[in-house]
Amino acid sequence: MDGLLYTASDASRVLQASSTKLKTCIITADFWGMIESDSGRGVRAMLKGGGGTATATHLLANTLKEQDFVDVTFLGVTKEIDVCTQAQKVHKASGLNFECLQERHFEQPRVVETYPYEALSHAVVAWLREHADLCEVIHGHEWGGVLVDAATVAYFRRLPPGTRTVIVPHGGHMWSLQWKPQRSLSVEPLRIDHQERMVNMLADTLVSPTEHMRAYLRARGWRLPTDTRIIPNVMPAFEAEPKQEAPDLDMGHVKRVWRLAFFSRMEERKGVKIFVDALHMLDAARLKQSQEANSKLWRGMVSAEGTAEALGAAAGSGEQSKNMSQRSLLATVGPKEEFEVYFMGGDTYVQSQPSSTWLEEQSARWPWKTHLLMNAPRAEALTMLAQPGMLVVFCSLVENLPYVVAEVGAMGVPYMVADVGGMSELVDLGAFSEAVLPEASAPRLAAQLQTVLERGTLPLLPLRPQALTGAQQWVEWHRNFAAEKASFAKADGAVASLAKSGVPATVQVVGVPRGEGLAQVWQSACGGTSAADLAAPLLLLPEGFSLLPGNEILQVMAGLLAVGEARGGRIGALTFGVELPSGEHAFPSSPTWLLHAGSDPPKQCYGVAPVLLRGSTFCRVAEPRARVVKTYSIWALSMLLGHDGLHLHTYPQSFFRVGEWDVDMGYEPCVPTRLPEQLRAEMGQAATIMYRDAEQTLWDMQIGHFGRPLASLNADYPMYQRHLGWTFGYFTEASSTKLEELVWRQEESKWGCADAAYEFPSMRPGGMHPCASEEGQCCGNNTYAAAAVRFTALFRAMGARVMLAYDVYPFCGDGIDLVVSHNFYDTTRPPAVLMAQAYEMRPEAESKSNRRRVEWVRDIEAGDTFDFVLHPRRNHACDGMSLIDLVIWPAAPPAA
Repeated sequence: MDGLLYTASDASRVLQASSTKLKTCIITADFWGMIESDSGRGVRAMLKGGGGTATATHLLANTLKEQDFVDVTFLGVTKEIDVCTQAQKVHKASGLNFECLQERHFEQPRVVETYPYEALSHAVVAWLREHADLCEVIHGHEWGGVLVDAATVAYFRRLPPGTRTVIVPHGGHMWSLQWKPQRSLSVEPLRIDHQERMVNMLADTLVSPTEHMRAYLRARGWRLPTDTRIIPNVMPAFEAEPKQEAPDLDMGHVKRVWRLAFFSRMEERKGVKIFVDALHMLDAARLKQSQEANSKLWRGMVSAEGTAEALGAAAGSGEQSKNMSQRSLLATVGPKEEFEVYFMGGDTYVQSQPSSTWLEEQSARWPWKTHLLMNAPRAEALTMLAQPGMLVVFCSLVENLPYVVAEVGAMGVPYMVADVGGMSELVDLGAFSEAVLPEASAPRLAAQLQTVLERGTLPLLPLRPQALTGAQQWVEWHRNFAAEKASFAKADGAVASLAKSGVPATVQVVGVPRGEGLAQVWQSACGGTSAADLAAPLLLLPEGFSLLPGNEILQVMAGLLAVGEARGGRIGALTFGVELPSGEHAFPSSPTWLLHAGSDPPKQCYGVAPVLLRGSTFCRVAEPRARVVKTYSIWALSMLLGHDGLHLHTYPQSFFRVGEWDVDMGYEPCVPTRLPEQLRAEMGQAATIMYRDAEQTLWDMQIGHFGRPLASLNADYPMYQRHLGWTFGYFTEASSTKLEELVWRQEESKWGCADAAYEFPSMRPGGMHPCASEEGQCCGNNTYAAAAVRFTALFRAMGARVMLAYDVYPFCGDGIDLVVSHNFYDTTRPPAVLMAQAYEMRPEAESKSNRRRVEWVRDIEAGDTFDFVLHPRRNHACDGMSLIDLVIWPAAPPAA
């Protein structure tokens, strides 16, 4: 229970071994990828599902293992041990020391997961306990917080002296959500984002593949390590297929093109909708005529002399034809030159439906062949891209370093790219304008595709020389580290000595009774306390929590705090894991800082947990607002620390336990993806009080103001019917048009039946529950009652945007059906059904968010109504829906 994996006394062992090979561990959850054989012989295998990040990581591993001064260990991070074992066999055959997590690593401890990668993050630390001597450098690709615990123990110098972490950021979870219309409305992305933020802040070295990504992280206010560098990913060197001519990689060569490919995940962020919209705009008849003419021309030119002059004539006149005639033509003639389109990538969602379904609908009337290769193995996809005449289009709305572009370029396949994100750091966008989209828009893409396909040629865009130096730079970085690793161990010894001198003999423990206000906690900890006592660590220990057995736990925790302060003081407070009666271990984390009770009892959480910080820190940050925050909570404390530029962070070890569940200590129901209903108002009010000062209000109004919506259920939520146009009720038949009204039940803070003897249907802020009962247990002794919210427009708005954000949770009944309709004041117009979505019962919906956001653009006349109706099936049980918000926005004003 000392919390230490290694101590400063191990420094001598490290110094004695300083002349041995540098031991590097590459740790990542992206471990499917390209496998190279012996140096210089190219690609031999590509594991299924391998993406660009996985390929880049493996190429780095292969580059380093070929150096005589480095020993490389690769850890594949996944719960699917069988899958990892398959990868292990392939990698070890290529000479790479590949390791997998084992079941025992997930039992040390058994973690209550609040986000998808939490157990994995703890398992990585468990693996490091066994293999830390293999890892003088921990090289991690960060995604989803999978390395937050490893980065934490390294930051607090609980690994062998001299060990350093090198983190390569993927961009962060929030970065990946850009341009996604179906943005997640769960707490989960915020939790993941916080963990990623902490990984990047706690790393010893942060290496971004692009300046664009580093600038993005800084723009979001992320604190990055002092040692922050730009090193591009290691690029592939493709070996020619046995039956194909080796690609000529002299960029600038003109290639024949007559077919298109979209090679990315099938999501709007990657530009699939822009690509499809552009295809709709193509003139198919002109394409067919020009391709037939081009085919005859190029077939006749293959063996003819004077190809450059013929190329110039075919390409057109003027300066462009002069430039093109000076390039060499790689004229590859396929068996049949026919325009066709390929879609290759992961199947996701577009406009609220599976992208494969959406693409089938969109392509149904296209006059050309369309190939939908969803979730194809990467090796198979790359083989398809290597077909003669292929033009690959990359029209993403947001990008970091699009590794797939480098892969395609290395294969000698022509491509067209949008000038977004880090693309300009990879590709020389100024080389050939016909291959570059200045903006990712469908009309611009359609125009350029029409021109290029009619001409039938496109030059290869050159990769920037700097983008090809990744392998060289990474080798040099590790060589320099190997030369200096002894000095790193000495520096860790100095930090340990400084921290030891800062650990006092005592730790002040202040008990926090249930429901205690922050002002009372502040008085207990700070009132009348001497300066010497304030300098000591302060443990805020809520009622019901106790220390695990051990004589020196308080000193160990104080030592961690001292190391953090010795390393720069970014961490202002620490919280820890708590052992639950079930034997599971729970770890509070941002943004809610709730301690979830795990599987026994389920759907419950504690609102408090122990926190350690300097007494002087607590007294300073809490005093100005101590009387504003009525009830002490970790969440409020974290906000107060943030005001002072400090972070609350979770150390990945349990030092406490809590007794059997007590409802007075927490909230029920409570799941990790949602804030408990009881806390929504409390946290919102506290955040407003703590943050919305006069200066911020003026800033919002004068500088950063946003338009107000025409209506918002969340903002308007009424306690009497038809207030601001909102009506709450139910339909007694599925086809009924008569809305029966509910009444506001103040004592229960919900809309319910007029007769309190009937519990359902009901609606409360954030939720609605229909009713189905053969015994007539619904309002008015009915057997059926569909819960409904109706909005009646009190305005006229053309082109208004109607947004519905919701979360359905049919986990113990037999499913529900959500129907949204627009009913017109003009009764001669039939109602427009905007949405009819069925949700089947899913037991896992209890703990997993099913949140969606859908939008419609509608012309609204005064008196029009919108009905949002939740229909039950035979057994409503606990099936329901959380209405996060219903918002109507006015149309954006036309550009001046």
